[in-house]
Amino acid sequence: MNKTLRTLALVALISAFQPGVPASAETVEPMVPFVSLKEAVAKLLPGATKLTQRDIVLGGERLDRLRKLRNWDTDETRFTLYHARDEKGRIAGALAIFPEQTVQGPLVLAVALSNEGRVTEALLMEAGNKTVDRLLPLLRAGYLRTFAGKDKDMKLVLDKKFKTPEFSPLAQTYALHIANAVKKSAQLFDALTKGKRR
Repeated sequence: MNKTLRTLALVALISAFQPGVPASAETVEPMVPFVSLKEAVAKLLPGATKLTQRDIVLGGERLDRLRKLRNWDTDETRFTLYHARDEKGRIAGALAIFPEQTVQGPLVLAVALSNEGRVTEALLMEAGNKTVDRLLPLLRAGYLRTFAGKDKDMKLVLDKKFKTPEFSPLAQTYALHIANAVKKSAQLFDALTKGKRR
C-alpha cells in the first residue's frame, strides 16, 4: 500500500470512529455557523466561574420516559450539557446543546436553563445551508427571545406575530422546529436532574 492509500485509509478510519462525524462526510449538508460554543457559553452563562461538561448517552428508563412524550421526535441519544457554578461552587444554571433535524438540514440550538428548569435564553449555533434564508427573518424579529421563562410544559404554538406574510410557511415550520428543540432541551434537563436539584 503506497503512502497516499495509507493516508486515505487512516482518514476514513478516523472519520468512522469520531463521534458526530459520519464516514461519508462529503454527503452531509454544509453547516452555517452563527455563534461558537465559546461565544454561546459567554453569553448564556455569564456568571459562571467554573464550567463542567457532561456528555450524556440516554438509555433505559430515562430514554423510555422521554420517548413517551408527544413531542419527543428525535432519534438522537447523545447530548452535551454544561453546568455553570458560581464562586461558592453552587450550580448556577445549565446549557444544553440540542440538535434538531429538519427536511432541509439540521439546526443546533444552545439553550440556557435555570436550576428550576426554566429557559433563560436560547441561541442558534449553526444551521444547514439550505435552511438559513428561512431562518433569518425569525432571527431578525427576535424569535429566540420569546422562550425566556418557559419550561418543559411550553406549548408549541406560534404567536400571531410570527404568522404574518413576513414569515413564509416554511419559515413558520422552522419556527416550530426551534420551539420544539427548546422544549426538548427543557425536558432533557428535567429528566436528568429530577430529584437532584439543589
